[in-house]
Amino acid sequence: MSKRMSTSATFDVDSATLVDHGFMVIRDAVSQQDINDIAALIEEQHWDKGSTQLMQNIHGKAAAGYRIALCEPIQATLKSVFGCSFFVWASTLLVKQSGVASSVRWHQDGVYWPNFPKGSVSAWIAIDPAPVCSGCLSVVPGSHCMGAMPIKLKEAPKAGFNFDRHEAQFSAPMQTVHLPCKSGDIVLFSDLLIHGSAPQTKLARRAALVIRYVAADVQVPAHWREGSIDCPVEA
Repeated sequence: MSKRMSTSATFDVDSATLVDHGFMVIRDAVSQQDINDIAALIEEQHWDKGSTQLMQNIHGKAAAGYRIALCEPIQATLKSVFGCSFFVWASTLLVKQSGVASSVRWHQDGVYWPNFPKGSVSAWIAIDPAPVCSGCLSVVPGSHCMGAMPIKLKEAPKAGFNFDRHEAQFSAPMQTVHLPCKSGDIVLFSDLLIHGSAPQTKLARRAALVIRYVAADVQVPAHWREGSIDCPVEA
C-alpha cells in the first residue's frame, strides 16, 4: 500500500543534487521582474476563483517565460548534468486558485512520456510563495534510481496528464521531503522522481511555471520539437 510518509527533519534540502537525489533547489534564481510579468499574465486571464488552470507553451507566448527557460542557473546545471546539448520541449503555467484544496498524488512524470531513454528534467519555478501550508511540492529523494514504476490506470487515458488516475506504489517505507519555496525559487527534478503535493491548509493562490528539458541525444516524438528552444553546449 502506498503511504505519504512524514517529512524527515534530517534531510538537507539545499544540499540535494540532481544526479544523486533526483532533485535540487536553486534559491532566488529568477528575477523579480520576470516573476511580476508572469503574475501579470495570470491576472489578465480573469480565471474563475476556486479552480485550477493550465496554460501551455509559456516559453513561446511570453517573453518572461522565454527568459526564465534560458536563465543561467538552469542552463549551467543542465549543461553539467546532461553533458551535451539539450532543448526546452514544453512549458506549463499551473495556477491553483485560492479556495482549491486538492492534492496531487505521488507519481513519476516520465511514465507518461514516450521519450527513450528517460532523460527529461523539469524546472518547477515558484511564481507565488509555496509554503508547506499551501501544498508545496513534495518528493521522494533518490526514487529516480528505481526506474519507471508500473502504473495501473483507473480509466481510459484522457488528453493531458491526469495523475489522479494512479498513485505510485511504494514497496517499502521511503523518506519524503516537503520543498517549501519563495517566489523565484526553482526546483529541478528528474522525470522519474516520485513527487506530488498535499492539500492546502491555508487557501491562497499558488502559481508555478514548469519548464521541461530533454537531452538532445534522447529519442523523442517529432511534436516535442515544435516550438522548442535549442540549448547548445559548445565542445
